[in-house]
Amino acid sequence: MHVSTYKDEGPYYAASRAVIGVRNLNDLIFNVREAMEGSADYIGVFGEDGQCKGVWSRETDVEYGEGEDYDQLYVVGQYYDLLRDPSTWDFRNALKYLKVR
Repeated sequence: MHVSTYKDEGPYYAASRAVIGVRNLNDLIFNVREAMEGSADYIGVFGEDGQCKGVWSRETDVEYGEGEDYDQLYVVGQYYDLLRDPSTWDFRNALKYLKVR
């Protein structure tokens, strides 16, 4: 089993990808938590057969600034959405970024 992560580093740097092998449940929880703390955009868990078991997708809440900053968006909250249904567009889109080559 392994955990695959993807993080978009913005317009000036290449995206970060990582594939981490896990041996047990403790490794799985540790690596998923570490990826979440590092603000990875997508975190996927894959079985030994390469089949995706689930994907966490980073979502954000934003608000417009006030006064002179009314045209700026500010992140006010961040959370992860667990995607498990392979028939959804979000799940299929996340797999494009997480595929192990």
